[in-house]
Amino acid sequence: MKSSGLKNIIIYEYHQLALYEFQNGISIEEIQLMLEEYESKQLYLECAGIHTALQWIKFSILVEIIKLLDNKKLEIKIKDNDNRHDKETSRKRNRDKLG
Repeated sequence: MKSSGLKNIIIYEYHQLALYEFQNGISIEEIQLMLEEYESKQLYLECAGIHTALQWIKFSILVEIIKLLDNKKLEIKIKDNDNRHDKETSRKRNRDKLG
């Protein structure tokens, strides 16, 4: 389904094409080169589609990185809480032995 920004069929098709190429292993750099090639030919609707796909790809990668970092922070917090709990338990045992 086309979003409002991709109403032009050429923009939409080149957006989808660039996404397809990325999903099938073409790098962001190669898609950027493809964009530059279309710019040199002054095919601006095609460029718009490729450009929006590049923006979408980069945004999606950024979101995944943030998710990974958030999960890592959560793991660290859990480990910190576990360590804190272990230290408190050890202190209580030592106090019980002394007291």
